[in-house]
Amino acid sequence: GTEAYAARVAQLPQKLGEDWKSPKLADLSDYDRVQKVVSKCIFFMMFGIWVTDEEASMLTGWRTNARYWILPRFVQRLLFNIGIGKVKDLRVKTIRLVERYNLQEVFVGMHDRLPAAYKTADVVELC
Repeated sequence: GTEAYAARVAQLPQKLGEDWKSPKLADLSDYDRVQKVVSKCIFFMMFGIWVTDEEASMLTGWRTNARYWILPRFVQRLLFNIGIGKVKDLRVKTIRLVERYNLQEVFVGMHDRLPAAYKTADVVELC
């Protein structure tokens, strides 16, 4: 809830400091590094876990693959569904990350709090 969120906000400077020992303004030009740090911060704020560099690199795919999500199905087919394949692969990898950290219950809880009109009969296993 709100208390956990506030606690994570307070921990964020320490987490960033541990991960990025001596930041310089020029470091902000390192696009890959900045995207990884942003991914780590978002995952930490949502779940309280500071992911590894490799995991953060995978999570940056949600930003870098965004261009594929807006393409109409017809265009996806013209591109041999390359974009769809990338997005599916990213979903599987993200679900595996959630499973690695045993975070499934977070999503079960979200489902349980949905209004009845939006709930499914079962919480779906995606992979």
